[in-house]
Amino acid sequence: MDESDSSLDSRLQRFLADRAVTGASVAYVREDAIDAAATGLKDEATADVITVDTVFPVASLTKPIVSYAVLQLVDAGVLDLDEPLSRSIAPVVPDDPLSALITLRHVLTHTCGLTAIAGCD
Repeated sequence: MDESDSSLDSRLQRFLADRAVTGASVAYVREDAIDAAATGLKDEATADVITVDTVFPVASLTKPIVSYAVLQLVDAGVLDLDEPLSRSIAPVVPDDPLSALITLRHVLTHTCGLTAIAGCD
């Protein structure tokens, strides 16, 4: 671990010292390097230690990030919120003609009606 990693690790430990958090992992990218640090426990019950390689379930935390990226592509004219997705990809439910009408706007606003399909969270 180089000096900047050690510094990041120390700062992370100081940051968490006065908080009711069992642990954390943080990373940032510079021009030619990625600095990462981790400390604490992922699960107090099992005493699983957090490392810089620990994978955390982020679930819905990705939704605003994906939405932002999609809207950047809309602003750039690469994507159209109201064009049916079936013009670019196969319909999610091939036997349902209504699924061919689903737009990106429907997907981003959770109004495409796919809640009954496993894995469509």
